[in-house]
Amino acid sequence: MAWLVLLSLLPDDTVGELSVVVDDVELWSVDVDVDVDVLVDVAESAACAATPTATVPATLAATNAPVISDVRRNPVSRFICVAPLSLTTQRIVPSGSRSGLCGSCAGAVKVFNLAAVEWRYRRGRPPHSVEIDDGTTKEHPLMSDIPQHTLDDVDRVNASGRTPVVFIHGLWLLPSSWDRWVEVFDAAGYAAISPGWPDDPTTVAEAAEHPEVFAGKTVGQVANHYADVIGKLDKQPAVVGHSFGGLLAQIIAGRGLSNVTVAIDAAPYQGVLPLPISALRAASPVLANPTNYKKAIPLTYEQFRYAFANEVSEEEAHQLYSEFAVPAPGAPLFQAAVANFNPWSEVKVDHENAYRGPMLIISGEKDHTVPPAISEYAYKLQQKNSGVTEFASIPGRGHSLTIDSGWLEVANTALGFVQRFAER
Repeated sequence: MAWLVLLSLLPDDTVGELSVVVDDVELWSVDVDVDVDVLVDVAESAACAATPTATVPATLAATNAPVISDVRRNPVSRFICVAPLSLTTQRIVPSGSRSGLCGSCAGAVKVFNLAAVEWRYRRGRPPHSVEIDDGTTKEHPLMSDIPQHTLDDVDRVNASGRTPVVFIHGLWLLPSSWDRWVEVFDAAGYAAISPGWPDDPTTVAEAAEHPEVFAGKTVGQVANHYADVIGKLDKQPAVVGHSFGGLLAQIIAGRGLSNVTVAIDAAPYQGVLPLPISALRAASPVLANPTNYKKAIPLTYEQFRYAFANEVSEEEAHQLYSEFAVPAPGAPLFQAAVANFNPWSEVKVDHENAYRGPMLIISGEKDHTVPPAISEYAYKLQQKNSGVTEFASIPGRGHSLTIDSGWLEVANTALGFVQRFAER
């Protein structure tokens, strides 16, 4: 039995690069400019060690496979061997077979610790890991579980043939907070989808009955979850996120997984320095008690009124609290709070990735939770990117700007930007 990694790259005329890195040593990278899937076999054996790396590209010379730009030994003598898979292949070849794999590796493959592997994407779909045992396949245990209703939504989006738009919600909200946005983007010719965080309940009522399901979610886990969902889409999506969803949207963009990104009142990440008093107060229901790190924390109405609904009427604030507010995991807030002091923080954005794509950062002028100073600083960092980076301030709006009575103004601002860069 061996671990194999199937890299499902974008079809047609996609151009990009994907690298495999272990302990900051790049083992392998591939330039992608053709419509082909690639099977990557991570192998450790005397046979592989004796095989000159130059023979690997030679194995593919007569195929329509991607160009191998670098194959390199790492300190423990592991190699990456590559072979093309037919687009009509229905079953992955067992590792012991010589068919389709580098002959020197056949029958000599051992388990490679995929937890130590860092995948750096450049305009490609994320890799899907599968375990090969006598020709059968199953999901890699490190991959997040995607609920069936999300898989059904992905199938619907793929069947439409339209460009997907993925909406990512933030803390204290559910995917249903995007329902009206989904209708607007669908009507504009896109195929919108709003996947939840792992274990999200379907309704506010379910969330009230089982608040414990929110506990323990970290930024890295949730980012990987959305990367897995996006990896099942046939087309690279536009991504729109609010609050911590805006942070996640920027993480996804930094991995090269979106073709256009809109981050709305996005939570700060490593390198964003401003820390306004109002942001500390808005986060204090969680940060005031260190034991909240592993808990799910609800907001009282008064806390919600300050953090979200400070720019709407009392009546509307009560309505929003009743309709949308749910508990949230404490971990992401603690992670964001210490991101600038933790070099290994998961709250990190690759804003210099040349394949990030166009990005719009939207800021609510009166937001307490993510005041303009935070959004403006993130915009300053994102401007280091070679791609289009724009900023929009929405006057007189608080953190509830995506769900309150003025939501359509914000949705149209986001839609207008997406339409400039994403075909329908």
